[in-house]
Amino acid sequence: MLASVSETGSLARTQEDPVDVTPLFPRNGYGDDVDSSAEVLEAQDELDARRKAGAPTGSCTVVGDPDLQDQACVDLSGPGSSLCFRSRSCVQPVLVLYVKVSTKFFALRVNVIDSDEKYYTFNLSNRRSIVKVEGCTCDLPLVMGSGWQYVSVPLADLMQRCFGAAYYACVQVRVHSSCRLFRMYGAAREYADVELPPHLRLLCADDDEEEVNDQ
Repeated sequence: MLASVSETGSLARTQEDPVDVTPLFPRNGYGDDVDSSAEVLEAQDELDARRKAGAPTGSCTVVGDPDLQDQACVDLSGPGSSLCFRSRSCVQPVLVLYVKVSTKFFALRVNVIDSDEKYYTFNLSNRRSIVKVEGCTCDLPLVMGSGWQYVSVPLADLMQRCFGAAYYACVQVRVHSSCRLFRMYGAAREYADVELPPHLRLLCADDDEEEVNDQ
């Protein structure tokens, strides 16, 4: 099973089990501004360094998207623009993203480890058409549609199928331009939007926003 993409994501509730997620973007629900997040600031510093070196340079900006009721998301465009998320606590077997591809091409690099802390890399891109496994690296095709997309990457399943190894944790995710990123998290399974914590939902009701800001 490869990564799955849909416009709306998982809609149906399943059993009443506790929600098991590790937020990667945004990290928490305490009203932190997206434009002051560590990952956005690091990406902007990397682009400044490229610009000073005279290299072709893209942009990393925080914008309000009308399709999301003007909620803030990160817009990545142009050469060298990417966001890097690191974690040691993302042990859930599924990686979920809400993204909008701005141009024809989109790429995602995911670094994972097994129980012996051996590193493996998944490169997902809509430039690719076939699966390629070489050593501890796997290149996977990713079919993306227009508009906002729900991308679900079954990391544990891919680890077993591609490398014959047992998944332990996702330690780094790098999202490349050109795209807009709204949400990203590790999950025990695919959750319906209403099951998620308010700060990870696609569209928060007013009472959810007040609950988050009051924490």
